[in-house]
Amino acid sequence: MHLLREYIRSLLTEKELRGQKDKRIMYHIGKRPASPKPAERWGEKGGWTRSWMKGPVPSGVFLTPNPVDVVQHHGVSGNVYTYKVPEWVIDKAGGKQRYDHAGELLISQEIWEEAGDEIEFLGKKMGQKELWDSVDSSWFGDRRYSNRKKKPGEVSISSLAQTKHPEQAIKMMTDQERGKAWEQFQEKYPGSLKGEPFEIEWEKVPGERKGQPKSWRIGEPRISKYDKNLIDLLQKHMKESVIREYVRTLLEVDLGDKVFAKKAPKDHPHHGDEEDTDIEGMLWSAFSNWIRRNNSEYLGNEDVQSAIRQAADDPRYNDIIRMHAGSDKLYRGLRIADWDVEKVTGLNDEQFWQAMQTTSKNRPFKPMSDFVETSHELQPWGPVKSGLTSWSTSKPGAEKFASQQQDTKSTRELGVLLVAEPAGGEFIDMRGLYGYDSLSRVSNEAEVVSIGPVRITGAYFYQPDRKRWWH
Repeated sequence: MHLLREYIRSLLTEKELRGQKDKRIMYHIGKRPASPKPAERWGEKGGWTRSWMKGPVPSGVFLTPNPVDVVQHHGVSGNVYTYKVPEWVIDKAGGKQRYDHAGELLISQEIWEEAGDEIEFLGKKMGQKELWDSVDSSWFGDRRYSNRKKKPGEVSISSLAQTKHPEQAIKMMTDQERGKAWEQFQEKYPGSLKGEPFEIEWEKVPGERKGQPKSWRIGEPRISKYDKNLIDLLQKHMKESVIREYVRTLLEVDLGDKVFAKKAPKDHPHHGDEEDTDIEGMLWSAFSNWIRRNNSEYLGNEDVQSAIRQAADDPRYNDIIRMHAGSDKLYRGLRIADWDVEKVTGLNDEQFWQAMQTTSKNRPFKPMSDFVETSHELQPWGPVKSGLTSWSTSKPGAEKFASQQQDTKSTRELGVLLVAEPAGGEFIDMRGLYGYDSLSRVSNEAEVVSIGPVRITGAYFYQPDRKRWWH
């Protein structure tokens, strides 16, 4: 009876709260508006656990009353979206709590779906850059420093060492602040970072010829593992600032008379002894890092892309550096799991299976489907690629990426060959660079690189060449 009374009381309380019109403004931080996400995506096996909740939450949505606290203490960043959340939802989700110094409301997928339209979406409040700008970049997560008054632009590597999320802190610093932090590391490790030998300071003592050393150290200390991580992060983000500075100070992209002259083979029209200009060296790093390592650190930079556009418009350089302006179809080969088909192609499960199935009992799926029409805007995914995706003007060149199986044990893996129309998109054409010795090995790929989304017009699907078929 006691349990029954408690259950009835909880139902009446919830009914009373549902009848109230009060709602609270809450915020969600992410690339897109809030939707339930599985905890395992963030390595939380079994679900998120909190002391105020009865059990783990396998899938849910995080909201907060103060997004700045979340950036500073949790290292989470992205766009900020605004919601009006009913009091009954907040109460049923366990209430707004403080977790690791930041306000938090964790709404399970069940409660989120039950609330439906009662949770009002008010739109995007700010972008990621605006969110970073709203955070004091000299605040690095240590409570000891949060109440201390700071001068504008003040930076301390000792306080930087206290943060749980150093890269987020360094991203939010200005170029000037990064420079000051770098100078402090140079003073701490002059031999390693400036090439200056360590000098012992001596204190005069009567009767002693040299005196006594002021410090117990007889040499420069080794760079600690944590300092090494901070130094690498500073160099990485200072490098991005250098790229911007290089490009913006040039009114005209000057690559000299020849493009990458010393890197061209002897029979190449651009071969010569001419040294690369600063911007020319930056462009070479952008192209070679992408082609050799699939690294977008330079090629994904907007200022570098602007320099490529300028060079492609110059008749002295556009035989090497060019933007793709053809009307021929483009192709991209991928290996994906069958549950990602709709995200990549825009085709639902029924359309996909219909394209792959046969009438044969012994061989129920085609090794390769017929061409399936679609109209789908493919968005670049993953921060590593910086909004870039690789395409080919050669169908055979792209087919090899779709047909070569990656996971021999998988029964869910399949190949997909995307077909796109270049009209309306923007592409960097890599084919002019294949004449240089170190880049010629990939000439059969005939690669063009998209900047931003691409319009997909159709796809082919490839079944793994195995005896064991799906399901």
